[in-house]
Amino acid sequence: MYATRQNFIALFWLFSLVAFEVARLPAQANPTLRVGLVTRANPVPSAASIARGVHLGAAEAKETATLFGGSVLLFEESVTSTAEAAAAGLLSQRNVQLLIGSSTQDAEALSRFAETHGLIFFNTASRSSTLRVSCRRHTFNVEASDSMYSSALRRRATPSAADSAVLWAASLEKYGASQINERFRNRYHLPMDGSAWAGWIAVKIAAEAALRARSARPAELLAYLEASSTSFDGHKGWPLSFRSGDHQLRQPLYLVARSPLGSAPRIQETPQLTALGAAGAIANQLLDQLMPQVSSCRQSRT
Repeated sequence: MYATRQNFIALFWLFSLVAFEVARLPAQANPTLRVGLVTRANPVPSAASIARGVHLGAAEAKETATLFGGSVLLFEESVTSTAEAAAAGLLSQRNVQLLIGSSTQDAEALSRFAETHGLIFFNTASRSSTLRVSCRRHTFNVEASDSMYSSALRRRATPSAADSAVLWAASLEKYGASQINERFRNRYHLPMDGSAWAGWIAVKIAAEAALRARSARPAELLAYLEASSTSFDGHKGWPLSFRSGDHQLRQPLYLVARSPLGSAPRIQETPQLTALGAAGAIANQLLDQLMPQVSSCRQSRT
């Protein structure tokens, strides 16, 4: 009961903060964010999960945007020839400002397309270091990189072959996690996994950026997402932000350890939020410990 009350207070505070930030910005035309989702026929489980998360995120973001006079529209295009062709169709026919791809195999192509055409691309599928070292300014990596997962596993107190590192878990409860898990389960009758969370948070971040920047134009979204003062709530307890250079989302991961037969797996956050209580601890510095710096990106942005 106490935890539920805490979650409600946290959500109310976040909603009030968004309302305050939107209200204090100069009045402009109400932004309409047009999101393009590129999918594939017969998707692998992770791709199908991302798409479900995107649809839930768009439905919720649309309700929030409406309260402030804005709008969020989601358009979906399945790849029939190439990912570039699907993206081109979304741009020419739907005038999208933001692209999300549900398939790992399309991430590189969509990243290049977004850079060429001045759109924003949210990578929710690929863990590849190649995509990060490309340093494309219009690409923002919501999915964690392979190196982040490896770094998280190295932090285990008692390593076990049964351990795994995940972006999200359906059993998370704190910081409003139980509510989003419940909403996803009620809509799809499936547990919310890391891929679904990535799709959901990508739309949530984009929609909040449009509301706070009072614009859905890619240039304004880009500037807001890159600002050092910008952060978002992903129901992980930490302020989430994109690192300059490779635009990797700073976020904690979760270590899942197999438990004895019949009991639920043990889940541990890494890094642990309690570390913020240490003297001088800063969230970005703690989260950056999971993220090896991409030197080529740092050099190219200075």
